[in-house]
Amino acid sequence: GTESPAEQYEVMNALAVKGLESGRYLHVHTTFCGTRNDPSLCGRVDGISEELLTPEAFIAGTLWGMAAELYEMFLKMPHGHVEALVISGNAVRKNTALRQMLKEVFDMEVRMPAHKEEAAFGAALFSSMAAGCADRIAISECICYSDI
Repeated sequence: GTESPAEQYEVMNALAVKGLESGRYLHVHTTFCGTRNDPSLCGRVDGISEELLTPEAFIAGTLWGMAAELYEMFLKMPHGHVEALVISGNAVRKNTALRQMLKEVFDMEVRMPAHKEEAAFGAALFSSMAAGCADRIAISECICYSDI
C-alpha cells in the first residue's frame, strides 16, 4: 500500500465507530497471548456470519473484547467504591470507539489525563514526593483530566 500506518489507524478508527454504532459486531476473545492464569489460551472469534464478516464488525468486536477482558481483570481486583475509570495510553487516547466501549463495559465515568506520556509524568510526580519537594496534596493538584 501507499498509505502510512497513521492513515490506516484513522481508517480503522472510523470502521470501529461504524461497527459500534451499528451494534452488530463479532464477539472477539482477545486472549491472543493467553492470560496470566492460563498462558495456553488462544483468542477466538464467535458469531461469524456472512453479514458480519466485515472489517467494521471485526475491528469493533476486537475493541469490545479488549474492554471486556480489562473489565474481567478489574472485577478480580480488591476495590471499594469506584467513581471513575482513569484511562491512559495512546490506545485509548487515539481511539474514540475504544473509549466509548470502556465507558459502556465499566458503566462509569471515564477520565483521561490531560498530559501525555503518563508514565513519565507519574514518575516525575513520584520522584518529587519521594525527594520531599511536594506532598500528596500538591501532587494531586498537578493531575488534570481532559474532557472525553
